[in-house]
Amino acid sequence: MPLRDRPAPRLLALLLLAAGLPPLPARAAERPWPLPELCRVELPAGTGTRYYLDRGAPRASDRNAGTSPEAPLASLAAVQRLRLRPGDSVALRAGTHYAGELRLTASGTPSNPIRLTAYGEGERPSIRATAPFVISAAGASDVIIEAIGLRGAPDTAIVLDDATRRIVVHDVLITGSGRGVDVRGESHLLVGNSIRDLHMVTNTPGGDDDSGAQAFVIGGRGHRFHCNHVRNARAMSYDYGTDGVGFEFWRSAADIVVSGNWVEDSAGFFEVGGLPGDKVRNLLVQGNVALNASPFHWLHNKRGTGNFGLEITGLQVLNNTIVDTQHRALLFGFGDRPAPGSYRFACNIVVAPFARQVFNQPTEEASHNLLPPGAGVAGRGNLAGDPRLVSPALQDFRPQPGGPAPWAGAFAAERDPGCAP
Repeated sequence: MPLRDRPAPRLLALLLLAAGLPPLPARAAERPWPLPELCRVELPAGTGTRYYLDRGAPRASDRNAGTSPEAPLASLAAVQRLRLRPGDSVALRAGTHYAGELRLTASGTPSNPIRLTAYGEGERPSIRATAPFVISAAGASDVIIEAIGLRGAPDTAIVLDDATRRIVVHDVLITGSGRGVDVRGESHLLVGNSIRDLHMVTNTPGGDDDSGAQAFVIGGRGHRFHCNHVRNARAMSYDYGTDGVGFEFWRSAADIVVSGNWVEDSAGFFEVGGLPGDKVRNLLVQGNVALNASPFHWLHNKRGTGNFGLEITGLQVLNNTIVDTQHRALLFGFGDRPAPGSYRFACNIVVAPFARQVFNQPTEEASHNLLPPGAGVAGRGNLAGDPRLVSPALQDFRPQPGGPAPWAGAFAAERDPGCAP
């Protein structure tokens, strides 16, 4: 799907200097994370059978029961044959690597989930794709996928289908895939994952149909996305020049929270689109950081025209910190003027010294934001100017004491009732 008006990337160091900022170091220091309390999760341990997978163990064999680390299973094929029950877990030995795919159909319970995890010391175990998907959950519920690496999916690393319920994806590293996680179903939690270096899935000249380089593709209802890090969700597209995005809402979705995430060096933070008759309702995008990921959003809210128009209601964009030192084009895109009450943009900090346009449509519900000088956005309590962040060059986007908008951004030092969802 397209995100319009994307210029070619520029050299970040030169642009920082031009903006009066020192260049970024080769590796940023321990940068503050927005809403760190959302990163801490307590997940049920499960009380069932634990199966071990370690292809490098001297006694590894698919003929083993696999219930002992001294006599583990040797392949993903053996894991696929297991008849998992509530509370069971499958643990991959740290430092081991596999090729193949897993299809998860068994279900746990809320207090006794099924778990796919890692054990031992060393680098995280990984699975390289040999099919379009690495892990697909079909009709499963109460499953935890954690602490593993997935790479090289031609299509999508993890797929949660329409019939899934209460899946947790936690601390998973996804690289070199077309899409990170396709999230359907109901009430999933995706927290603390890292997704980077994505590529196109469909990329053909003409047709307005290119798609790919999306970290999360989202439908269904009741999902929460917290503390995820997305980097380089962008790729060359024949149709759009550059495509990709951190969070792609595709088709109908409702009651979803995207909070405390960080998207950088990508072709957008989030996009909302679908087909005629689709609806996206009650979407909260709050307390996130976008660094050189513009446009921050593109909303296909012009129904009945184009490939992607749909109805959007109850979308709130609150307390985000949006920093872009590269792009000269649009920051916040709409297909049409937002209907009254459908869109709220409040208490955000936007730093974009080269942007030529902030919004491409009038926005009645923009208030208490700190925007670039000359943004020309009307609204109650909006300010324009320097937010006085601690150190943009070191990616420390906290406001300095005494700054002009302590209530705004992902690191707000004060809470203002006007910023509440």
